[in-house]
Amino acid sequence: MTSPPTTEGSSRRRARRVAAWLALPALAALVSAWLVLSESGLRAAAALVGVASGGQVVLESPSGRLAGALRVGVLRIDTPDLRLRVEGLALAWRPRALLDADIAIDELAAERVDFATRPQDEAPQRTPPESLVLPLSLAAQSLSVGRLVLRDWAEGDLAAAGAVFDIADLAARARSDGGHHRIESLAATLPFGRAELSGEIDGRAPFALSANATLSGANGGHEYRIRLAAAGDLLAPQLRIEAEGAGLSGDGEVRASPFEAVPVRSLRLALGDLDPAMFAPSAPRAALRIAADLSAQELAQGAWELAGPVRVENLAPDAIDRQGLPFTTLAARLRWTPERVQVAELILRLAGTGRVTGDVDWWPGESGAAPGEDANEAAMAPPAADPLGRLSASLQLAGVELQRLDGRLPPSVLVGGLRAEGDRGRQSAEFDLKVKETRMRARAVLTSLGESGVRSLSASGEVSSFDPRLFIADVPEAKLNLDFRLAASLGDVSRYETAIDLRSGQLRGKPVRGTLRAVVEGERLADGDLDADLAGNRVRARGAWGAPRDVLKVDVDAPALAALDPRLGGRLKFAGSLSGGAAQPAGSLKFAAEALRLPGDVRIASADGEGLLAAGADGEVRLAMALRGMKSVAREAQKAAAAGRAADEPDWVTQASLRLGGTRRAHTVDVAASGLEGDSLRLRLEGGLEGDAPAAGTADARGAWRGRLAALDTAGRWPVRLRASAPLELGPQRVALGAAALDAGERGRIRLDETSWSPQRIVARGSLTGLAFGLISRPDGRPRRGPGPLVLGAEWDLTLGEVAQGSARVFREAGDLTVTGEIPARLGLEHLEARLGAHDNRLALALEARGSELGELAGAATAQAERTPGGGWRLAPDAALLGSAHLAMPSIAWVGRLMQENVVTGGSLGASLALAGTPAAPRASGTITGRELSLALVDQGLHLSGGEVLAQFDRDRLRLERLEFSSPNRVRPRDSRPPVARLTATPGRLRASGEIALDSGKGHFDFAAERLPILQRSDRWLILTGVGAANSTWTHVDLAANLSADAGYVELAETPAPSLSDDVVILGRERRANGGVRVAADVAVALGDHFYLSALGVDTRLTGGLRLRLRDGVPPSAIGTIATAGGTYRGYGQLLAIERGLINFQGAPDNPGLNVVALRKGLPVEAGIEIAGSARRPRIRLVSEPNVPDPEKLSWIVLGRAPSAGGGGDMGLLLPAAQALLGGPGGGMTEQLSRSLGFDEFSIGQGEVGGVTRSATSRVVGEGTIVRGGDSVGGQVLTLGKRLSSDLVLSFEQSLGGAESLVKLTYQLSRRVSLVARGGSDNAADIYYTISFE
Repeated sequence: MTSPPTTEGSSRRRARRVAAWLALPALAALVSAWLVLSESGLRAAAALVGVASGGQVVLESPSGRLAGALRVGVLRIDTPDLRLRVEGLALAWRPRALLDADIAIDELAAERVDFATRPQDEAPQRTPPESLVLPLSLAAQSLSVGRLVLRDWAEGDLAAAGAVFDIADLAARARSDGGHHRIESLAATLPFGRAELSGEIDGRAPFALSANATLSGANGGHEYRIRLAAAGDLLAPQLRIEAEGAGLSGDGEVRASPFEAVPVRSLRLALGDLDPAMFAPSAPRAALRIAADLSAQELAQGAWELAGPVRVENLAPDAIDRQGLPFTTLAARLRWTPERVQVAELILRLAGTGRVTGDVDWWPGESGAAPGEDANEAAMAPPAADPLGRLSASLQLAGVELQRLDGRLPPSVLVGGLRAEGDRGRQSAEFDLKVKETRMRARAVLTSLGESGVRSLSASGEVSSFDPRLFIADVPEAKLNLDFRLAASLGDVSRYETAIDLRSGQLRGKPVRGTLRAVVEGERLADGDLDADLAGNRVRARGAWGAPRDVLKVDVDAPALAALDPRLGGRLKFAGSLSGGAAQPAGSLKFAAEALRLPGDVRIASADGEGLLAAGADGEVRLAMALRGMKSVAREAQKAAAAGRAADEPDWVTQASLRLGGTRRAHTVDVAASGLEGDSLRLRLEGGLEGDAPAAGTADARGAWRGRLAALDTAGRWPVRLRASAPLELGPQRVALGAAALDAGERGRIRLDETSWSPQRIVARGSLTGLAFGLISRPDGRPRRGPGPLVLGAEWDLTLGEVAQGSARVFREAGDLTVTGEIPARLGLEHLEARLGAHDNRLALALEARGSELGELAGAATAQAERTPGGGWRLAPDAALLGSAHLAMPSIAWVGRLMQENVVTGGSLGASLALAGTPAAPRASGTITGRELSLALVDQGLHLSGGEVLAQFDRDRLRLERLEFSSPNRVRPRDSRPPVARLTATPGRLRASGEIALDSGKGHFDFAAERLPILQRSDRWLILTGVGAANSTWTHVDLAANLSADAGYVELAETPAPSLSDDVVILGRERRANGGVRVAADVAVALGDHFYLSALGVDTRLTGGLRLRLRDGVPPSAIGTIATAGGTYRGYGQLLAIERGLINFQGAPDNPGLNVVALRKGLPVEAGIEIAGSARRPRIRLVSEPNVPDPEKLSWIVLGRAPSAGGGGDMGLLLPAAQALLGGPGGGMTEQLSRSLGFDEFSIGQGEVGGVTRSATSRVVGEGTIVRGGDSVGGQVLTLGKRLSSDLVLSFEQSLGGAESLVKLTYQLSRRVSLVARGGSDNAADIYYTISFE
């Protein structure tokens, strides 16, 4: 038999195996081609990378292909030591270049790169590379990164970690042939400027390099530029730096050795006027000149050191509180070796006379013991693995002026010394400082005990004659002496033992003393004992607290709280005990206080209370507190000063009480209070605590109070009453009020459907109706509505959880809103509604209002809300903010009623507002327009009309584009002399423009008036023309103006209107406080050619001008002259012509110099009066042409003729005229007449010759009579008298209207009895008994 079939089968099997082996490479090639040449392959490769790396490398949204341009949405690499996130990664390269051993990248770009590396426990070894040769050549035409951020290493999301360094707009171009690498260009924006770099380096040792870099930028408006050049090789590079601009100038040279123990071989640095604040605004300001000259020196056995002087000078020293550096010079000698860094001969000269000197040594940990140490010291040296090594410092302080260091410190001088040293196992420090009589000494040692990690701390010290005012200005005077000791064991459960002895001292001049002993184990006070007497206030505490059976008793007796702090006052007694621990506290208290004064100027007349808190859920809880007479002391003092009297400020709270009774699990709380304007509150809670108090740091529901709001009742201005009890929960993690209904006022109803708060969610649902504003109390004390109060309604349904959702609405139901002013004004509201909507954190607000006086107001705004890290809510500071508002007010007449009774306003007003930007940087803009505006001061005759206004505001500036009044004349003056027709043919105008900064109030305004009828009354009429300007801040206005009167007429009554003196105080009326705006003015006023005055008998035209000045803190002043041009003066029926009238102002406006002459013209003797001197001390005398005696001058003025030409009635007219015109404190001319005639008595009276009762019409010498004057001389009597002795008087009486006359001799027998003998027309002898009464 043969076997051809078997052979044929074997051949087929071999063929299949060969085909299979040939198919595998083909399949691999196909798969590779798919992965490299297709986008689906790229996505598969990205998925394979993620699986192969165990999720450490993730590529999101890849597109393109590996063998061409590709893009990756996000590349994340998360390894134990590296976190990297690349957004928007794009690569365009040429794979065919790999055939030529070349990597050709046309573009490699990333929109953002964030990365962080894990900090290394040990510093990496500095070893030079063996080679920098690459196996392939490289050509990168474009490398760019939009933003590169280095972040802190932290658990959690990389984006949440803090940024360490930030680079923007990184762009580079590089090339390498494998052995030589070149950066053709590299540019990036750093936080402090723009950096550019180019250079090259060889890939073979010693790696020759050459590079140039620049850093340029601007800070505070000052440009700067830093240039850096590198040469040599990587193992020993030579660096040169040059800097200029922005508070920086100088150069430096460095020979480096980056891979040696000391990385610098030589350093020369000279920088001038360096200002750190130019690079970081928060850095201190200074002008530093830095000089260093360090060079390497060979030591024995091949060792070497870097040594040389370092000096820093500060040309602009300043205190720390003024963002300065308070030193002038820092000088030292630096010595740097691999084993030791020493700063010797350190001298720091501070501002003033202060100086710090000393030495600082540091031995790196890798070196073991310090050079020169013996075996014992070497045994204590840190191990080589300790990177900190050992540090030793010794400093001496001399003449350090503390106020030069920080201006907030009082002026005092610090001297002393301090010393510190330490390594990983032991740290110690001690100091001995002295300020005036105060001395402070202390020493502390911290050691490590073995491998357990437990450390021990011991410290002790003493302070003598300590006065806190040497360090803090606003503290009481004190002189304290104390010793302290501290011993601690720091482990898993730390233990502290401390003792403080406050030896006899003083606080505010009163003795203080005390002791404190305490032992603290973990969170438990194992033992405590405090006994302190602070200026007569005794505090005692003794016991333990923290464990179930611990008890801590506290007793306070403070009869002199004011001695502790001037903000405190009154007396306080307190006794209490505290037991249990933080989880289950228990205890009792009892206190009483009188005339208590608290910080914030709050006074409490009296307060007392007593309470008990027993342990356990069913332990008794009892508390009773009462408070009386709570009010603001500062407000009371301010009102007293403003009113100029002792003010009695009403109590905020007249009396209040709190009562709690029951157990922790079930108790009641009652609160009652009454206060201002009859307001009162009554509140009752019923419930208890559920479970025990939560442990510290936990956030569970234990310890929450649950119960019911049983009663809530308020009376007074805002009456509210709870209709039925409502569920209530109070806890650290949740506050919730169940469904509740309340009555508000007579018709108001409030419904709270759901009200709850938790850190994660806030819910509020409810409504109200009939809430009235403007309630007025009835005589019986019950509330009632005033006439037509505004009645509001509202609805709300808001939820603030992960997002803000819901809506709220407030609307008018009835009534009107009254705006309070001089005369209350009602807005005539017809519609008012405000709506708030929230959807997915987007907020929308709308407002609509309409009224007969208000007009129409409509507005809308949108913003984005967000949760804060603390769980609260706020407007997203960087989200968009949009809004608009419009106002159309048809009449502003109601505005005038708010000002004063005599103010009348009119016209229409419109406004539009647009809001944009973000809540962090809002931008507001808008327009204000007004038409047919008018302003009138009725009593002053001021009337401006036909006004228009156009104002625009944008961001923080308001620009008054135009304010113009076109005001026609409405009234003609009573006098026909002013050229009214010519000046009022066309309306007068007032124009103003300017702008003001809304943040600072700094502004400038210009105004101009043209024939403006400023006063429009028949008796007060004035037209002005002029220009002026005003500069302002929110606290100051500076006004300058140059004005002239085109025409004017002022007529004043013969006597001024009655008014109260400035020193009259009206009880019940508060004085208006002085405004906070200071005004300065410089105003020039010219009276022109048509200003007429008719006042007090004077009728004339005034000319001239004044310059009025007003400065803050300086009395007003006036400079200039006002003169009369002709005119007359009417007095006693005569018309005197004003010959000269000058009023000179050279200082105070109320005391000008006077130079006035008025004569009666057209007579042979033209007589009159002359007034000289000043307004406060005028000098008046009679004048005439030709000059005649004063009695004759008076006769020519009054009678128009010489006195001898008249009859007996002349004297009856002349003497009253003389007394009225010329009389004064010295008697004037009447005294001259009496002296010239030689009489002691010279009088004219109404009556009969020899009569007993007679009223004098004119008195020269005499007492007790009043000048009245008569209608004629027929019943008047002239009396001439001469005193012969102190008791005897001889007089002559002559009737001026008849022939009667007599001689009378009067002898005064006593104070009340006199004897009178008469002879002539009547012969008699009389005895008179005089009785005086009122």
